[in-house]
Amino acid sequence: MEPPWKAFPRIPWGSLGWRMGPGENFWFAWTAWYLALPEESKAEYRSQQPEAVGWSGFYEFCENGTLPPHYLEREARIAAAACPPVPSENKITDPDRVVWMIRHYLKKPTINVRVFDYGSNETVYRDPVGNTWCFVTPMGQISGPSTAYLYRYDGKLVGEDNLEVQRPIS
Repeated sequence: MEPPWKAFPRIPWGSLGWRMGPGENFWFAWTAWYLALPEESKAEYRSQQPEAVGWSGFYEFCENGTLPPHYLEREARIAAAACPPVPSENKITDPDRVVWMIRHYLKKPTINVRVFDYGSNETVYRDPVGNTWCFVTPMGQISGPSTAYLYRYDGKLVGEDNLEVQRPIS
């Protein structure tokens, strides 16, 4: 059985493509097959099918659950980006800092709220100081990178009933 990077060369390791559709089916089948091999066969398979670029640590992950280098490097970057916004900062564009803020600093409101603009698709968060932040994932851009970002939102918020929600949101 060929390894995942050969069976689906356009799906990178860690992609959503391995958690749905044909990639997911292959992933489960390949993992069950590989883990059932005797140790000598696994060693032979690894030598015949070396990890492709971007798949470093894959066999260790499958066999022992060892986190891959690319994951550890990303987590280190996110930890290094740990910094709450200063009062004058209204937009966060650094991807690692955006992840840190969503994981560790911002909280989802206890009630369902959205920005008043019906055309927007932002996720609303609150910070410990009472500010409202929106997470945006640009879609349909014609050119340039499509990088998610956070921005401080001072506009109107509405709840499920489309009535304005007073600040600070809880």
